[in-house]
Amino acid sequence: MVKLNSIIRRVAVAFAAALLLQGCMLLFDDTPSEPTVFYVSGETTVTALDTLLNISVSSDARWTVTMQEGDWLTMTSPQNGKGKLDGVVTFRFDFNKADGPREATVLFQSGSRSVLKTVTQQGFGTFFDPAQVALAGTSPSKLSFTSPYTWAATVAEGGDWFQIDRNSGNPGAVTINVTAKDPNENVGSRSGKIAIALGKDLVFSIPVVQSQKDIVLSDKAQVNLEFEDTEFSVFTQSNVQYSIETSADWIHHTSTKALNEATEYFTVDENPGAETRSAKVSFKAEGLSPVSVTVNQKGCDPVLRINVPGLYGINGTELYVLGAGGWNQSSRVTAADGSFEYRMLNAGALKVLRVTGIDRNAAAGASASVSIVMMTKDNKTLDKSLNVTVLRNTDDMMWLKNSANTYLIIQK
Repeated sequence: MVKLNSIIRRVAVAFAAALLLQGCMLLFDDTPSEPTVFYVSGETTVTALDTLLNISVSSDARWTVTMQEGDWLTMTSPQNGKGKLDGVVTFRFDFNKADGPREATVLFQSGSRSVLKTVTQQGFGTFFDPAQVALAGTSPSKLSFTSPYTWAATVAEGGDWFQIDRNSGNPGAVTINVTAKDPNENVGSRSGKIAIALGKDLVFSIPVVQSQKDIVLSDKAQVNLEFEDTEFSVFTQSNVQYSIETSADWIHHTSTKALNEATEYFTVDENPGAETRSAKVSFKAEGLSPVSVTVNQKGCDPVLRINVPGLYGINGTELYVLGAGGWNQSSRVTAADGSFEYRMLNAGALKVLRVTGIDRNAAAGASASVSIVMMTKDNKTLDKSLNVTVLRNTDDMMWLKNSANTYLIIQK
């Protein structure tokens, strides 16, 4: 009987301990099931020869990721259902040997919120720029591509009338100058080929054409511009008269040179929208096919229209300044190492924003490291590091953005 009572007491104590442990686990597992922060970011378009893609997730609640469409793409991390808080999802895939692109869709979910991302892998039809090299007279034309492997180039056909200035190189961005040895005085055009070998197994043939005598040629097929009002020029070669037409009223032709070699100048209005817009400039001569130049002008990120220094975030399409009551710049110091230090006063708590490793003359697209040091009301110091990209750089201001849609506007 005594042993039985002892056993009963031990079981009761173990049961009570288990209940207490479960309660503690519930008490300390404070991860919410419904997020207040849920961002999915990162480039989702890759080239035909890319084999890896990373997409970043920032969340204050558990999240999952599932494949919806696209059996050419494999998710390697994290395992489905195991994602929690900030993380990176890695996708792997093979070369896209088709001319056209292919797509896959991926669904990210946290609580009742979801983000559907479309991953696009370009085909080889857009890998070489241009897909066909056009020559006029003896002026050089450029053939550009980005190779993940060592590469080699040879003149496969037409070596008697054109040449290239590079025959091999290491992985990375490549530009080859293609030049005719003499003008084409024939009635029709003449053609050749450049053979490009990437690594051991990939070989491509790029057509080269030198046009006949009577023609209008331009030095570019596409112009890419920022959102501000600006100007650009197109160099033409011709021996016939031509006219110029634009397909949009935001491009303005400002000069005309009708014969032989000419440089045509244009001005472009600022793009008031957030989306990229495109139009064509056409050079037309009687009896000849028009020569067109596509003009692409980027849209404006809404943050670029803000000129008040500070730390900003973005939630959907609504901009807001982080911190209740907003930020106000109270002082700025330049350290001996060239870094900036900002002290931002917010609701009685002194917060210090220190920016390091940024070149004052960094161009748009450059990368930088930003360290944010914040002092809370109870004298605790919080540190956060961000990898940012320069969106814009003027004489007195810099606009920076990281992949989680956090913006920094800095007064230089």
